[in-house]
Order: sequence, then C-alpha cells, then structure tokens
Amino acid sequence: QASIMLMGLSAVLIGLLPTYHSIGIWAPIMLLVFRCLQGLAVAGEFNGSSIFLMEHAKQNPYFAASWTGWAAAVGMMLGSFSAMLVALPAMPAWTWRIPFLIGFLICICGVYLRRRFAETPEFLSLCGDGLTVRTPLLKVLQKHRKSFTLAAVLAAAFSIYLYVGNIFYAGFLIHSAHLLSYQAKLVVTVGTLFVVLFFPLMARLADRIGGTKLIRLGFLLIILVGPALYLIALTHSLTLILLIQVFYAIADAMVGAPLFRFINGLFPASVR
Repeated sequence: QASIMLMGLSAVLIGLLPTYHSIGIWAPIMLLVFRCLQGLAVAGEFNGSSIFLMEHAKQNPYFAASWTGWAAAVGMMLGSFSAMLVALPAMPAWTWRIPFLIGFLICICGVYLRRRFAETPEFLSLCGDGLTVRTPLLKVLQKHRKSFTLAAVLAAAFSIYLYVGNIFYAGFLIHSAHLLSYQAKLVVTVGTLFVVLFFPLMARLADRIGGTKLIRLGFLLIILVGPALYLIALTHSLTLILLIQVFYAIADAMVGAPLFRFINGLFPASVR
C-alpha cells in the first residue's frame, strides 16, 4: 500500500509542479526528485504484484504472472496516447498536467483493492511453519547469487530494449526522422498497443512450450529488431515506421510475458 501511495503522491506533485518561470532551477530539480520517488515506488510494487499473481495460479503460472507486464504495457500505451494528445498544436501548454493528476485517482483505487486481497497460500504456509526470512535480500546475496545475477542481467537487457525502442525512440523520430511530435507519439502508442495485444498470446505460449525457450527466441529477435527500428526510421516513411512496430511488439511480448514467472521461479518463496 505504501508503494502505491508513493506512486500516486509523486504523480500529483508532478502535476502541480510550479513552472521554471515561477521558481527557477528548483522546478527541474523537484521534477527529478519526484520522478525518482515514483520510480522507486514502482520498483517496490511491480515485481511483488507478479509474485502475488503467480503464487495464486499453479496451472498457468506464466499467463498469471504476465498480467503485471500487460498492465504496465496498457499504462505505457495510455501514457503515450496522452502525450500524443498533449503534443497536438491546439492543446494549451498546461494540459500535460492532467494525466499526472488522473494517475493519483488510479492509485487510490489500487490501495482500495490491495487492502481487500488475501496473501497467497504459499506465503501463508511459510508463515504458519515459521519459514519466512527476516532479511530476504541478505539471504539472496548469500545463497542465491547466481540466480540474482541472472535475474539482474535479464531484467536490465529487457529494460534497455524497452526504453531504447519506446521512450528514446520517440525523441529519435522527432530529431532524426523529422516526424512531428504528435506523429512520434502516435508511433509509440501504436507499438505499445501491439504489445498489449501480443502479451497474453505469448504468455499462453510460454505455458505450453516453456518460458526459457520463448525468452531465448525473443532475445534473438530483439537483436534483429533493435537496429531495424532505427534504420527504418531514417527512411522517413511513417507507414514503414508504423509497420516495424509490429515486430517490436512481438519481440517485446516474447521476452516480457514469460520473464516475470521465469525470474521469480529462480528463487524460493521465502525470499521472493
């Protein structure tokens, strides 16, 4: 609950942030601080939710755990769509604040739901047997260093692909492919829309053929798609740029959908 509220408070503080003309250099400094707090809160909530889902579903664990990533993709899609609307020429300059203020209302809903959820049977069993660990991070670093390193490398590699193919990509389309700002945001929105569509399909596939195999194939596709995104952008063809988003999304979903279950499966429930 604390992590959800910190996300919401950070969002509303960003939405109410004074401008540079009002408080000078303190405006970007405060923006940086609030975004860092928001990122810290997301890190605390993001993986925990996938563990919660995974431990509740034993028959289709990849599909269950993938809903966290799917929800994140929906959030990125809505964020990109909001950025596209804000970038339209007719929009007033202050409209960028509205999505952040709405984010606070969503967090209130999240806290309401979280307070009504029961812990997973697996965790309750550990509590009943007295097998929980007081300092799980220390235990992981002592007993599960290889798993910890593998999890960090996989998460970092996938995150780099996400940000280079999504966040940074929008700026590249504006400055190097010479698209208008709203067009670049449209491309990113379409890409995340395809991710939302492919995520459940890839999660189901992971439950059938195994998450490890799908992740390996996904990273091979990432190696091909990553450079292709930027090469095709230099054609300045909006049609081709939109088309490559399909392949960006397939690679994203092939790795992202099974990654939550795979990483959490590296560790016993007592230290997850």
